[in-house]
Parts: sequence; structure tokens; C-alpha cells
Amino acid sequence: MSAPRIVPCRDQVSPRFPDATFLVQVPPGCGFEVACATDPRLFHPDAGPLRRDHNFYAGAGAGARASTGQAVWVLPTSALRRFAGARRLYYVAAATGARGTSLSAPPERAPWLRIALDFPRSSRFGAPSPIAGRLSWAGDRALADDGAGSDSDMGDEETGPPPLAKNQVVSIEVRDQVGAVAAGYSHEYPIKADPTAGEEGGVILRIPDLQPFRARELKLVDLRKQVSAALVAAKLFSSVSVNASLSPKGVAYEQALNPGDTIWLRILGKGGSLDKASGSYPINDGGEVDLPYLGLLKVGGSTLADVEADLLKRVADARLFAGAVIDLSLDEFK
Repeated sequence: MSAPRIVPCRDQVSPRFPDATFLVQVPPGCGFEVACATDPRLFHPDAGPLRRDHNFYAGAGAGARASTGQAVWVLPTSALRRFAGARRLYYVAAATGARGTSLSAPPERAPWLRIALDFPRSSRFGAPSPIAGRLSWAGDRALADDGAGSDSDMGDEETGPPPLAKNQVVSIEVRDQVGAVAAGYSHEYPIKADPTAGEEGGVILRIPDLQPFRARELKLVDLRKQVSAALVAAKLFSSVSVNASLSPKGVAYEQALNPGDTIWLRILGKGGSLDKASGSYPINDGGEVDLPYLGLLKVGGSTLADVEADLLKRVADARLFAGAVIDLSLDEFK
């Protein structure tokens, strides 16, 4: 059974963002659980006697969306508060199905979130739950069957949150030198496969007025720094602060389009202004969609990625929307 994937929506728990929310992608027909711990060795079943409410929590997740295989899992605030004072929050997902259990990562390679030193136990962030959390999880049986121990050497190979992946959506908030939100650049941006990366692969993210952000591996913390530096280098701001978080949305670029589907077109021009041609466009019974300036396009049976590539070529050939960032999706972007 293929392994699940888990990605945090933010890479740090802090007083400003006092939550731990994750996107989990699981194989078709599988359920899942997520376990969080202050030490990755606690994920091993033989460390069960050392687990306590203040260092371990596990919880089952709701069903994943059929179209993307994704679900959202949130660590309850009352449980998160118990981890206040720890430096890191490690996490692993377990997919459960008829063929057994698979883990998102070996415990000794579990990714982690930073917990800010000033993340308090204040009642402002909710009262501690009087109910004890679960101190066992689905990974216990899988690891016991594999005969894995808990004394592996972590060395210097510890990893933070995993890199961003195609089909994910990043929510970016830009604030200027006086702290006001720069609405033109504060949007949800999809992450796509980089067509220039060749066999090695890579991802690409486009923001108005900036060169595309291309990387084989791109993490949220790096993206924040790169966007901030690019906005200042382009002389769009004298100074700027950028927050980037993972949206619960996803874009199923490999999904085939069918009559009755609705395509959302977003066109961001100079300064991030939303072009009037942006909006929702239904696919008719003949598998066609009527788009501004381009007319009827045959899209039925094609994937969203292929339709977007064809649209971008047509727009370029017609010299429309020069320099704009154009995105297609099945859900509306903010």
C-alpha cells in the first residue's frame, strides 16, 4: 500500500497562529490517523510506557475528498496547549486499509513544526482538556510487525516540514512597511509542476509582477523569504513582511474535465489586480466552455493541466493579458 502524505499548513505554532492544521493525502479507500509527539522516539510501540498527555497525542481523521485524496486534520487546541514549552512538534500519518497500515515517514525521520518560545499556556488559547488523549495509534501495530526499534540514531538528518508539492495551494499575505495588507499580492496561489524542470522534476509558483519561483524543493519558510526579497528587489515595496501558509484547498490538475463541471478562471494583472474576465465558466453538454476573447474551447475529456496549457498558448498567441498570472481550477481562489 502506498504511503500517505502529511503537510502542515504552517511551519510554526505561535501566539499569532496558535493552531496546528495539516493536509493529509491517503490512498483510495483508506482511513488515517495522525500522531504528534515532542520526541520522535515516542512513535515507536516500545516507547508506549513513556507516553504522556504532555508529550503525545493521536487522533483519527475524517474521510478524504474523492477528487484529491486529501483531508484536513487539526490538532485540538486543548491538546496543543499541553505541548507548550517544547521546541518541536513531530508528526506522522498512518493510512489504514484492507492491505494493512503504511506510514508517511519512519519515526526517526519524522518531520516537525517549530513551537515558538512565547507560545503560552494562557487561557486565551483555550482551556486544557480534562479528558486524556489517546496514547496509542495505528502506527504501533505496523511498527511492531516490522520489528522496528526506537533507539535509531537521528544524527544530523532531522528534517522540518516537508517541501511543497504540486497540486497544493499556498495562501500568501503581504504587508507593507506600515503593516497594511497589500491586497493585490495577498492571494491563494497554486503550486504546479515546473514544465522546464525535465526528468528531475520541480515546482513553480507565479505571483504578479515577479519572476516565477522555481525550485526542485520549496518549503514555506524559504518561500516567505524569497517572496519578501523579490518584492523589495522589484521596488514594489521599501520593506515588506510576508506570511505563507498552506491552504486546505488543492488543485487536481490530473483530473479529466466533464460536461457539467465548472472551471474557475483567475487573471491577475499588474499589481495583482483581478481582471474582469475572471470568473466561473460551466462546461456544456458538448464538452465545451465559452471563455472571454477565445470563444468555445473543447475541453471535455482533457485534464485541467492540459486545458490550462492550451489556454496559456492561445492567450500568448493572441497577445492577450501580457504579463498576467493566469490560473485555472475547479474551486475559486481567494
